[in-house]
Amino acid sequence: MSNEFVEKDGKIGLIIIIVVLVLAVLGLGGYIVYDNYFKEEKVEEVKEEKEEIEVRELSASEVEEYIERVEVYNKFLYQYFLVDSEDEITNDVALFFAYRVLLMDQKDITVENVSNVLVDYFGEDHEFTLDDIECLVANDGVIYKYDSENNIYVEDEHGGHGGGVTVTSYVNYLSSKVDGDKVTLVTKNLYERPCGDTCGPANAYYGDVNDMFNKENHVAGDPYKDEELVYSDELFDSIKDKLPNVTYNFIVEESGNFYLESVSIDK
Repeated sequence: MSNEFVEKDGKIGLIIIIVVLVLAVLGLGGYIVYDNYFKEEKVEEVKEEKEEIEVRELSASEVEEYIERVEVYNKFLYQYFLVDSEDEITNDVALFFAYRVLLMDQKDITVENVSNVLVDYFGEDHEFTLDDIECLVANDGVIYKYDSENNIYVEDEHGGHGGGVTVTSYVNYLSSKVDGDKVTLVTKNLYERPCGDTCGPANAYYGDVNDMFNKENHVAGDPYKDEELVYSDELFDSIKDKLPNVTYNFIVEESGNFYLESVSIDK
């Protein structure tokens, strides 16, 4: 082999070595840049995300919104949240609840409105389905029939009677905690005597729903007298130390809607 070819081969080999070394240096430099800068930026992003879900209290306007929602749960679903019970909210109960909420809000009984109530109070992933709305006060038939073919509610012939027992609660805010998609609201509640088909003057108040129905352990007024006792902030302040703390546990959805998951009461 001539010296000319040897020299050319040597130059080519040297060029290849130089290219490999340059690529190695560039690769090492890129890794250092990534490790020192981009990786650091990702760490900062994670820190920012953690800061975004920092635990806080509800704002004043949020407290008002949550308490309004609590009073509706207390009013129509007290037997599932405010007493010791293993009963579950069934489909017919949820639909009848939606019907009562719409009546209270003076809204029409439509598929859209019923569906909205179910989402608002039970979450977007609730398992309840549209069906006939049955009267659960007297268990005497259908109030609104669900026409699945046309996806509408049609009022059914139904005998007139009272609206059933509801609970009027006065909810006093104590504290709250927002932690990601979990919200806890701690309150003290005062319950007016139960109101059924006819309601007389409020003559007694209770700190427990069972006591309210049994007319026991009233904390203000007298259930056996007809003397009306009007609720006031002063009345609440005078007996609040006799009331247990009630903790409402909510789930907050990505949409911002929140619904009640459970309730615990300090006895």
